Amino acid sequence: MRHSFLPEVEQKILIRGYHVRVAVVLLFLISLAGLIGIGSLFPAYISGFTEEQSQNKLVASIKKNTDADNVSRLRDELLTDAKRINSLLVATPFQPSDVIEQIVTLRGVTRITSISVNEIGSTTATLTLQGVAPTRESLVDLKNRLESVTAGHKVDLPISGLAKSKDLPFSFNIVYTLQ
Repeated sequence: MRHSFLPEVEQKILIRGYHVRVAVVLLFLISLAGLIGIGSLFPAYISGFTEEQSQNKLVASIKKNTDADNVSRLRDELLTDAKRINSLLVATPFQPSDVIEQIVTLRGVTRITSISVNEIGSTTATLTLQGVAPTRESLVDLKNRLESVTAGHKVDLPISGLAKSKDLPFSFNIVYTLQ
């Protein structure tokens, strides 16, 4: 219950004035908080600006003091490193995929079920080739083709692989000479 002896028109004017004063005080406090925030960032800006200026001066002095001897020494070191890298890149490593591709192209009518690389040495690689040959002759032909690819290849064909006359399961041990 609000009791006032003021007329209703005067009461509305006073309430409106009160709301205006509250809004002005609120806007003042918000602007004061903004000014304090901006003021707190100003020292960081000054510090960053002076640090940038000092770093720019340092870079400029380093550029002025660079000797031709240091540049030529660095150039020589880079050329030496480039030669070392090129010498390492000349030796191509053994790629099992190349050998597998070569074996698949030589297979003829025989079916190959698996090829596995067992051991890789510095000059040779040992592979195991398994599959099914339709006849004894095709199995011997495959063995001969694999041996004739490059000098130094050796294919071990177990005699038990020739026991049947057709649909012969086989397992070769291939010693592949790396190039």
